[in-house]
Amino acid sequence: MKNVTLLIQGNLSQESYNYYVEKYPQYNIVVSAWSYHEVNLSYQPHNVIFVQKRIPIDGGIDYINCKLDIMLLGLDLVKTEYVIKLSGEEYFNNIEYIVSQINENPNKIHTSPLDFKHPSDKPYHISDNIIAGKTHEIKFMYSIAKEAYNTNLIYKNQKDVTTEMFLCKSYLMGKYLKEFREENLVSYLLDNFRIIDLDKLKPYKLLSNRHGLIWFNNFNPYTNKSLKSVEEVALKQNPPYIL
Repeated sequence: MKNVTLLIQGNLSQESYNYYVEKYPQYNIVVSAWSYHEVNLSYQPHNVIFVQKRIPIDGGIDYINCKLDIMLLGLDLVKTEYVIKLSGEEYFNNIEYIVSQINENPNKIHTSPLDFKHPSDKPYHISDNIIAGKTHEIKFMYSIAKEAYNTNLIYKNQKDVTTEMFLCKSYLMGKYLKEFREENLVSYLLDNFRIIDLDKLKPYKLLSNRHGLIWFNNFNPYTNKSLKSVEEVALKQNPPYIL
């Protein structure tokens, strides 16, 4: 897959590193990790680029600044047309399915369902366990979020903001500029995002540090207050999960 890079980033486990390196030798792989990792890198094949950095002193609420920094560090090394961002503590089979979804909708950003919320529940709350699409668009998304963070542009002093909310809102504001309107959120989500069916990625390990939960092949979006498809953001009634 010469035009796709797997970007493994953040906290890194030996299990996940071994899985991706051994499972996907046909892909370009960039690993962007924190320097405190304890992963044995003695096996680093030619298709793998490894980069690391110290965690910033200013982590930000929900470690927003940390997550932006480690992602941008890795994105700088991605040279392919498309990128699939994955967590360094998880693993997913059948990455080819994500590639097929990108090919079907190349102008959308593809995410996992975990914590992708209905706007009536948590506006702008997409998911960031998986983020896939055109590399230049993902770079724009994270770069504009970093600029918004540095300039304190959005969510000023708001204690309940999450990285996903910050990432989505700054991206949409940066993309639509003067045409951006809060009341258009539903159409923005429909026009710009797709939710990946995790059942197509089995066997997988999905992890939420926020909730202290791990799922092995058994994540149910509704019972975990998440949407199954992006079309559900347009539902007028309450979201299809229990609040």
